[in-house]
Amino acid sequence: MRSKKWYAELTEEVSRSGETLPLDVLCPVELGLTLLSRLDDTQPPTSVWPLLGGYPFAEASGLASDPVRNRMITCVRHRLWPLRRPEAWLEALRDYRDVRGDLCAFRIAEDLKSFVWTGTTSLEKRFAVYERALVTLPDFVDAEVTPAAAGPHFYFDRDQRVEVEIPDDIADRARDLPGHDLVTRTVTNGAPRDITWAALGETAAWMDASAVAGERTNWQASIASTRLLVRDVHGHDFVDGDRLRLDGLLHAVGVVGVGKSTLMKVLAVWAARQDEPLRITLVVGDVAEQLAIARELRHFLGDRMVVPIIGSANREQHVEGLHRRLAANGHVRLAGHHEDEGFADLGTPCPIDALRAPATPVRAVDAPCSNLYSGGGRAGDRKRWSCPLWHECPRHENARAQVDARVWIATMASLVASPVPGQLGGVRLRQLELACLRSDLIVVDEADRVMMNLDMVFAPTATLVSREPHSWLDSLSTHNIRELSRAGRLQLSDRNVRNWEVALSVVTGATNQLYSMLIADEKLRDWVGIEYFNSWTLQGKLLTELYRTGAAEPDDEQDEEALVDGPGVPRTAAEAVFDQFRDDPLGDNGPYGTPTDRLTRTTQDLLQTLNRKAVARRLAAVVGELRVLGTPDEPGRVAEDDPLVRKLEFVLLLSALHHRLDRLTRLWPLVEDAMRLESTENELMRRPPMDYLPLVPESPMGNVLGFQYVVDEREGERDGVTGTLRFFRCTGVGRELLLSLPSLGADPSTGRGGPHVLLLSGTSWAGTSTRAHVVTPVGAVLRPSDEAEQRVRETVFTMRFFHDESGNPISLSGQSSRIRPTLLRTLVDRLGKPGPSGISPLEEEIRAVGDPNRQRALLLVGNYQDARDVANQLNKMPGWRGHVKALVRDSEDLDAALADGTDNLAGTVRRGNAGLFATDAMARVLVAPMLAIERGYNILNRDNDAALGVALLLTRPHPVPTDIGLSVLAINDWESRYTRGLPTSEDTEDTVPASFADLVTAHGSLDAAGRAFRALARSKWGRLLIRKYAYSVLSDDERRSFAWDQLVVLWQVIGRLVRGGVAARVVFVDAKFAPAAAEAQSPNASQRPRRRKRDSARSSLLHGIRDALRPYFAPRPDDEPVAPADARLAELLYEPVYRALCRMLDEAEPIALDAPGSRRT
Repeated sequence: MRSKKWYAELTEEVSRSGETLPLDVLCPVELGLTLLSRLDDTQPPTSVWPLLGGYPFAEASGLASDPVRNRMITCVRHRLWPLRRPEAWLEALRDYRDVRGDLCAFRIAEDLKSFVWTGTTSLEKRFAVYERALVTLPDFVDAEVTPAAAGPHFYFDRDQRVEVEIPDDIADRARDLPGHDLVTRTVTNGAPRDITWAALGETAAWMDASAVAGERTNWQASIASTRLLVRDVHGHDFVDGDRLRLDGLLHAVGVVGVGKSTLMKVLAVWAARQDEPLRITLVVGDVAEQLAIARELRHFLGDRMVVPIIGSANREQHVEGLHRRLAANGHVRLAGHHEDEGFADLGTPCPIDALRAPATPVRAVDAPCSNLYSGGGRAGDRKRWSCPLWHECPRHENARAQVDARVWIATMASLVASPVPGQLGGVRLRQLELACLRSDLIVVDEADRVMMNLDMVFAPTATLVSREPHSWLDSLSTHNIRELSRAGRLQLSDRNVRNWEVALSVVTGATNQLYSMLIADEKLRDWVGIEYFNSWTLQGKLLTELYRTGAAEPDDEQDEEALVDGPGVPRTAAEAVFDQFRDDPLGDNGPYGTPTDRLTRTTQDLLQTLNRKAVARRLAAVVGELRVLGTPDEPGRVAEDDPLVRKLEFVLLLSALHHRLDRLTRLWPLVEDAMRLESTENELMRRPPMDYLPLVPESPMGNVLGFQYVVDEREGERDGVTGTLRFFRCTGVGRELLLSLPSLGADPSTGRGGPHVLLLSGTSWAGTSTRAHVVTPVGAVLRPSDEAEQRVRETVFTMRFFHDESGNPISLSGQSSRIRPTLLRTLVDRLGKPGPSGISPLEEEIRAVGDPNRQRALLLVGNYQDARDVANQLNKMPGWRGHVKALVRDSEDLDAALADGTDNLAGTVRRGNAGLFATDAMARVLVAPMLAIERGYNILNRDNDAALGVALLLTRPHPVPTDIGLSVLAINDWESRYTRGLPTSEDTEDTVPASFADLVTAHGSLDAAGRAFRALARSKWGRLLIRKYAYSVLSDDERRSFAWDQLVVLWQVIGRLVRGGVAARVVFVDAKFAPAAAEAQSPNASQRPRRRKRDSARSSLLHGIRDALRPYFAPRPDDEPVAPADARLAELLYEPVYRALCRMLDEAEPIALDAPGSRRT
C-alpha cells in the first residue's frame, strides 16, 4: 500500500516553525489544482474529481495525449483517490476557500467556474513537493517489525486475551532475514521477450527425461500436438506462429482440453532453467490445484525453487480438506498423512503458543506472528511486536523460501488478500503487488473465471442480520462490547472511536426496526422490492405514490398514464428535500431551515422514542405536509394507518441505516487498531483491501450501498416471515485490476518495467457475454492437432425428454423447492429403470459411446444435494448398484464421503479428487453439480483420454435471478466495453452518446462529463436491478448475452468429455431446453389439439445459443457485421458446439411457441 503521508516533510517544517497551517486542506486541493492547471487551466476547479476515479476522461478529451500527462494523473490519483467522488472534492474545495487567502496558492471563484494562481510565497517548499508528486509514486507504507524482548506478553486467540512469558533464550534467537528486493529490476524489466515453441518443446523433452517412475512422461508429445496461432499483421486472421511474444498483456485462448495447463507448467520450468532465471507466478483455481502443481514442479526444479502462496485466514480448512482427500484415496489412518508434503505448505503450528500449554492450539488467523503486545506496557499501549522465533517458525517456511524461489503458485484470492510479512519487506504490501514487482511473467489460468471473481471481490456482500447468531452485525456488536469493556472504555477518548460507537448504535437500532417491519408486513415487503433496495430507490417510489393523480390505491391495476407525476411544484420541492435529507438523515449539519429538518427530527424520534402512537401521528402529519409542499394549501388530515405512513417510516429508517452504515465503513480503518477490528471480518472494508482503491476504477455509477431481503421459506413459520437481510457495496470494477497487471509493478520515474502477463482460457473470448468475455483483444490461439480437432467436431448433441404420468414434459429448471424433489425422483426413475427394450435409457446412452474405455456417464444437476439424491436413487436400482458415485465437496464429513456403494448409499468422490473416478473399475456413472465440475478437473482413462463419454444435463443452467452479482457483472461489462469504444450488449437506442469519447467531447468540462457518465451508468444500473431475469422475458440483446453466458458454462462442462481430442455425446434432458420439442415427444401428443408451433430463440436456450453463434458462421444480410478476426475466433473455439447444435435442431421435428395464432402462457 502506498503512503498517504506524501507531504510529511511539510508537516515537520510547519511544526518546527510554530505556525498553524491546515496542510490536510491545503495540500490535497492544491495538488489537484496543480494537475488540472498543467492539463487545462481553463477547466473549472470542479473538474479534478473525474481525474481521480480511474476513467480516461483526460485522454478522451485530448488533455492527456502523451504518456507524461497520463503518468501525472496516475501519480496524483495514488495520493488523492479519497477525493474521487464529486461530493468529496466539492467539500474539499469549500474547506479550501475558508483558509486565509494569503496562504492559498490558488484563488477559486465564488461560482466555482474558474481558478487562478495567486503567486503566494508562504511555505514555498510545498511547491517542490507538488512537483515531485506529479512525477513519482508515493512510497510504500512502512511496516518494520521488531522482535519481542524477553518478558511478559499477550496476544488474542478467539477474541480472548492469552498471556505468555518469553524466556531469554527464545528472545535471543531472533535475527534478521534477507527480505524481498523491491529495488532491483526484474530480468526482463518489461522488455519484450520471445519464447519459441521449439524452446518449449526442448524443455518438455527434458521434463520427460527427468520424470521419475510412475510420473507423467508425455510433456513433449503434448506441446508437439498443440499448434500456436498468432494474429496476423493486419489483425484480421490468425496464422501459424512459432513463438509466443510477451510484451505486456497477452490474451491467449484455446479450445477446452487443448493443453493450456500443460503449457503453463512447461513455461514455469522453462523460465526457471534459463541461464539468467526468470521469476514466474502461476495463478490457478484453488488450493488443491496449488498443492498438486507445486508437488509436480518440485520434482523438476527442487523444493526451494517452487513455492505455493497460501493465505493464513483459511489454513485450518485447507488442512482439513487435504486430510479428507487423502482419506478418500484410501489413507484412512490420519497418523500416516504427515508424509504428504502438502501439510508442510499448509503449516499451522505456532511455537510461541506452546509456552502457554493450551488445551487447543491457537487459530492460524490469531497466531501472534506480528501481534504480540507487551504485558508490562502502559494501559492502552497498542504497539505490536514480532515473534522472536519467526525466522525459524515452520508455518512461515514458504514465506521465507519465497524470497529466492523462481516459481510462485497462487490463487487470485491469495494474491489479492494476503499481506507480505513485514519481516521480509519492511513495507506494507499485498502479495499481488509483490508479484507484479518481482515477477517477469504472470500466467493467469482460466482468466475469465478470475475476472468474474475479481468483480465480486470489489462488490462484497454480507449478511447484516438473520435468524442465525453469527451474522455480520451481531458479531461486530459483540466484538465491540467486549473490546470496550476489556479496556475500561479508554478507547472512547478518541473522537473517531466515539463516532464509530454512535454510528454502530444507529445501525443496530435501525436494522432491528427495519427487520421487524419486513418480518411482519407482507405488503410492505412487496412494496419495498426485497430483491434490491436502498434509500434513493425507495424515496423515488414514495414520491411517485405521494403525487400520483387520481384516487387509485397503490395496489390497484392501472395504466402507466395514471402513475405520472401530479402537480409539478410539490413533487419538485419534495425531491429537493429528500435529496438533502438523504445526505444528512440525522441532521448532523443542520438545521437547514427547510422541511428537511422535519424529516430529521422524525427520524430521530423513530430511533429513540418508545411512544409509537405519537410517532405515527407525527409521520401522518409529515405525509400531509409533503403533499402540499411548495404550495399555499393547508395540509390535509392523513390517517395514521394510511399505507403511506408505514412506507415513510421505512424510508426514514432505511436512510438512517444507509448513511450510518456508510459512515461505519469509512471510519473502520481509522479505528481498526484501537478496537482491534483486524480480528473481525469486515466484509465491506477488508474485501477488497484498501490497497487497491487507487488502482481500480470506482464503480461507474458511483460506489453504491444496497440491501436485499431473502425470505426464509421454511415450513412451520407462523408469526410473520423471517429472513435474511443482506447488504452489499460496489467499490470498484474488479476486472480492470486484471487488465492493468502489467502496469502495477511499473515505475517509469525509476526506469522500472512491469511484468508480462499471459491470460489463458478456453472461453475468455465469448461474444456479448457479460460474465466471461475479456475485452483485451486475443493475440494467440492454442489449437489441437488436425486429427484431434476432427474428432472433437464429431461431438453429438441430442435431446431426450421424459414425461410424467399425465404426459407432461418433466423440467427441473425454475421449479419451486417444494415440488423439485418429486420431479427429480420421477425423472431419475424414468432414466434409470429399464424401458420397453429391456434396458434403461441411461444404459442406452452409455452404450452409444463407441469407445469401450469411455463408456461412463456424467449426470449434471443443480447442486450437491441433488447429486447425492440422484446417485442414491440410482444406486438402489437393479443394474446400477455399486456403479454410481456422487461428487461431494472437499469439506464433506468423512463418514459421508467414504460411502462406497455397498449399502443403499451411492459411493462418493471428493471434488478435489474427481480425477480418481476413472480409476474405479466399477464406477460407470458420476453425478455432479454442473458448476462444481465446470472447470479444472480432468477425469482421464489409461489412454489419457476423457474417461466420461456421455453427459446428461438433467437441469438447464440458469443463475439465481435474485443474485445481485448478475447486475454487478453486467454493469462492469458495460463499463469495460463502453469506455474502450466497443459495442455493448445493451440496446443501442438507450446509449446516447454511443461511446465514452463522444460523451466526454459533448460536454464543456470534465466535471460535466463525469456527472453525465455517472448518470448514464446509474440509469443502466437501475434497469439491471429491476429487470426480470427470466430467459423468456429478456430483451433480444439481453437474451443474446444470456445465451453466450450459458454457452460458456455448457462448453466448459463438455470440455471434461473432450480431453485428449475425443468426441463427446451430450444429452439434454430438462424439458426447458426445448419446450415445444419436449411437448411434441409426449406420449399424449396425438390426443392434444394440434398446435403448429416451433421452438425459437425466445423459448429455447439451445436455439438461443445457436442464434448467438450463427452470425459468425452463417451471417444473414440483416445481421450486424462481424469482424473477420472475431469470426475466425468463433470458428476456432466454438465450431464443434455450433455444428452439433445445428445437426440436432435441424433434425428435430416439432412445434413452435411463436407460430401465427398461438397463445403464450
